Amino acid sequence: MTFSFPAGLTGAAFLVIRIQAAMIGYQFALQEGGPQTWPGKLVLALSALLLIGLLTRLSALLLAVFLAAPLAFGRGDFPAAAHAGALVALAMIGAGAYSADAWLFGRRVIRISS
Repeated sequence: MTFSFPAGLTGAAFLVIRIQAAMIGYQFALQEGGPQTWPGKLVLALSALLLIGLLTRLSALLLAVFLAAPLAFGRGDFPAAAHAGALVALAMIGAGAYSADAWLFGRRVIRISS
């Protein structure tokens, strides 16, 4: 298995996806009461982490849970839950080369042999 931080157009696409995910998180936080409530503060923090690409996989996964949770409890927001799927995909593929993760962990290839 090989992990890397893709650059070029792929890395730019990951940057666009992270920006889009952060904007969705910001909008969701405003709907949930904004920075006055603890869920709003947490969603805003996760959105900021996604925007800069820090701890991207964890941030995307946690934000996906926050977006999908209202639908699971019956007060659903289907568009937000649909965006959770894109966040799960972002959590699976990572941040790309234009992120704080790539800067902190280096653009190196880690090979894990089976």
